[in-house]
Amino acid sequence: MSNRKQVFSFKKLKKKDKYQPKKTKIMETQKTKTKLSFEQVPEAVAHLVDEVANLKELVRLQVHAEPEKRRPISIQQASKIIGKATQTIYGLVSAKKIPYYKQGKQLYFYEDELLAYIESGKNGGGSNSKQ
Repeated sequence: MSNRKQVFSFKKLKKKDKYQPKKTKIMETQKTKTKLSFEQVPEAVAHLVDEVANLKELVRLQVHAEPEKRRPISIQQASKIIGKATQTIYGLVSAKKIPYYKQGKQLYFYEDELLAYIESGKNGGGSNSKQ
């Protein structure tokens, strides 16, 4: 029995320079072996050329993509990440034991810095463990 294989190609969107998958049907296949007739070869080669061009464009976009900007998070979000009450976090801030930023009366944190803070306190004799 033969199955219809679904192959995804990518079409460019107009507003954003992103790609979304578009389903296209291609040749009949068996479990692991593909049988092409001589008449189907040009169509298959053309499809492969298009797919390679799409992959090249995706790689180019990935390489030149801007890194995501860090966004500050609130003390409530920080308490969820660390797993401590907000009052405990206020205590850690006043003791300067946790990385934080202050704008007026508002405290801000960065998730990556909080995760690094958690990792720096791991036990087990690692090079980053506190004693």
